[in-house]
Amino acid sequence: MAKTFYEMLEGKDSERAELILDYYDGKQQKHFEKLLSSGSQGRKDWKKRGIIPRTRNLVKMIVDKSGLLFNGPAPIISVYDSKSETEPNEVASKVLLETLEQVEWIEFFTNFDATVRLLKTALVLVQYDTSKNKLVLDALSRDNSAIILNTNKELDTLIYKVGEDDEDNTLLRVITAEIFQDIKVSKKGQETIIGTYPNPYGIIPVAVFHDTNTPRAEFWNYVPEDLLQLNEMYNLHITDSEYAASWSKLKTLFTNADIVSENTSLEVVQPYNSLLPRQMQMDNSDLIGGPARVIKLDTSGVDSPFVEYKGPEVDLLPIDEMFNKWVSDFAGDWSVNVKFGGNGSADSGFKLIVEEMPNLELRKKRAKMFSAGFNRLFQVIKTVLRTNGFNFFSETSIAFTEFYPPALPVDEQKEEEIWSKRIAEGRASRLDYFMSKGMTKSEAEEKIKEIDSVRDLSIPRTVAVTKVTNG
Repeated sequence: MAKTFYEMLEGKDSERAELILDYYDGKQQKHFEKLLSSGSQGRKDWKKRGIIPRTRNLVKMIVDKSGLLFNGPAPIISVYDSKSETEPNEVASKVLLETLEQVEWIEFFTNFDATVRLLKTALVLVQYDTSKNKLVLDALSRDNSAIILNTNKELDTLIYKVGEDDEDNTLLRVITAEIFQDIKVSKKGQETIIGTYPNPYGIIPVAVFHDTNTPRAEFWNYVPEDLLQLNEMYNLHITDSEYAASWSKLKTLFTNADIVSENTSLEVVQPYNSLLPRQMQMDNSDLIGGPARVIKLDTSGVDSPFVEYKGPEVDLLPIDEMFNKWVSDFAGDWSVNVKFGGNGSADSGFKLIVEEMPNLELRKKRAKMFSAGFNRLFQVIKTVLRTNGFNFFSETSIAFTEFYPPALPVDEQKEEEIWSKRIAEGRASRLDYFMSKGMTKSEAEEKIKEIDSVRDLSIPRTVAVTKVTNG
């Protein structure tokens, strides 16, 4: 029996992708409590034992440092009329930029970049809003979409979740090159077609982006689980550590006698079937020890009574160091240099470059893949705009995206000292210095003129006086 569209969206891959995105977004608590309640990996009766779930977002910490491309200046997207052109079409490039700015593309791709990094493959759906006369971009990935390939391993059908209606029915959209179809899925999983429309674009208007490589055989790259597993282990560690530390400080009372009560108190109560309230001595069955507390024991029949507090004496430092090493190792797999207690800090420019080299190489790989993705996106945008009457770009035009090289996190004071030494020794000029700060050549020249003019005014002038004598 063939799967329904809804069943295609609810598989294990979709669940894993949704879980990883929840961890990245900080929605960990419900998933971690579910883990604590699981029989094999959790903690038995954790609520009754007073275990408090604690979480830390390691997934976001590592991913945000892992070669993301939109943390710095926006990339430059240029349109060329064909592959053979050596100079970009300035007018077409400007139109494309203005079109993207209408959809706030920097904010969109800042979020989308992290999704691609996490899930390794994600999609940008392009549609046109005729009421606002602008493009609409939607991010799709394995958590909210599914695809069907044809016999040539090409995209044949796209299915994605649109949302829910007022009756909590799930709304889906199915797109082929011929039609758009809207489907309502009831809570019982029954699908009902609520609308079918011709596809004016003649294509499925979606562009695929990959992280560092294209998949070997399938449409999607495999979604790794290592960061998810690391975060789960770490959450268990800090939760257990807090519980052990608390138990170590507030130890358990052991005795072979019967505990009768603590300090009793008189309270005004109204017993059942009594017309008048009365004072009665209350006995607290939930006994709590501590400073200024007195516990009364019944030692009847006990030959050698004893009372003592016992609890674990756990040295948490070695365990913390072990987990920190694990975090560092896992982060290294994502080209992130995690520092704990000063470890891994570079004390020279050369060492810094060596330490950050994996991240720099990662950015280069990701920039190539994103540049290819942007060209695919441009081809879709070109088709969608042309369908709506906007012929801004030629049939053969392509887009090329250039990302700025990453800036190394160097010590600013040391960097200034290095530049001063280079300029003093004639190995660099002030023009080089200002251009390294992001200025253009003309801006750097103007800055140098400004500095020289101010300096000339601040230098005290000396006037030579010649004494003239007669004879």
